[in-house]
Amino acid sequence: MGHYVHEDMDCRTCQAIWRKPTEKETDINLALALVDDAHMDLFDHAYLVTNDSDQAATAKLFAKRFPLKKLTSVSPPGRRHSQHILGAGAASALITAKHLERSVMDPMIEDEKGLIVRPYEYAPPAGWVHPKDRPQKA
Repeated sequence: MGHYVHEDMDCRTCQAIWRKPTEKETDINLALALVDDAHMDLFDHAYLVTNDSDQAATAKLFAKRFPLKKLTSVSPPGRRHSQHILGAGAASALITAKHLERSVMDPMIEDEKGLIVRPYEYAPPAGWVHPKDRPQKA
C-alpha cells in the first residue's frame, strides 16, 4: 500500500491554485512485495495487475532472478498492456467486464459463522442482475 500527498498546482492561464492528490510509493511497494514473495518461494506464478510501464523494471528483474517462475501481466477492462512489461517476457491476460460481473458479492451470504451482508458501497448499479440469476439462453 502506498499513500497520497497533496501537491500545490497552479493554472498558468487563470492563476488558480489547488491541491492535487498524488499517489506515492504504491509502485515500489508492489515491486518489492513481488520480488520478496518470489524470493520466499510463496508462489510459482504471479499475476501483476497493472499497465504502468514503470513496472517493466520489476518484470525484468523478476525474469532474471526467478527464471523458473511465471509472471503474467493482467490488464483491466478497456486498458492496454504495457508493452514494456510484456517485452520483459511476461505473459498477458485481460480482465473482462464478464469477469467483474461474476465476482460481484451477493447481497447476503450465510456460512457456518453466520450472516455476512455486502457493504452498501459494494452494491452494483440499480437494476443490475447477477449473471447466475439471468435467464439462461437455450
